[in-house]
Amino acid sequence: MFKLIDFEPEHALELMAAGIKEETADLDAERVELLAKFPAMTGICDDTIVCCGGMIILYPEYRAESWTMLSSEIQKFRVDYKMIKKQVHTWMTQNKIVRLEAPLRADFMPGITFAEHQGFKIEAILEKYHPDGCDAMLHTIIKERA
Repeated sequence: MFKLIDFEPEHALELMAAGIKEETADLDAERVELLAKFPAMTGICDDTIVCCGGMIILYPEYRAESWTMLSSEIQKFRVDYKMIKKQVHTWMTQNKIVRLEAPLRADFMPGITFAEHQGFKIEAILEKYHPDGCDAMLHTIIKERA
């Protein structure tokens, strides 16, 4: 059974140690601590951490960037994407976020699929966005102001 719990930095470190789907060489214990200062959750299936994610608020009451870490074996688990989508939209409402961005590696299909399940749409291609020269596909969720 899938459930969401409050994110703790140890969850990301545990997930990274077990194997994740995307290279996160720039993530270390200090950066993971920073992620915990913003809205974030951990997804668990059968007592196994399968994903972590949240949003970094860049401009309060306007813009945030989404981040996600996926287990290298996430496809083996029954992830409740509707539950995650509901949480993302709740955070957007609570924090008055109008624009949520996710600059995903163009070669990272699991992340792109995960984002699409949450309601993200492709807005642009960002050439040579990542340090290794890989393009990013900027995915966004845009909400109307209340």
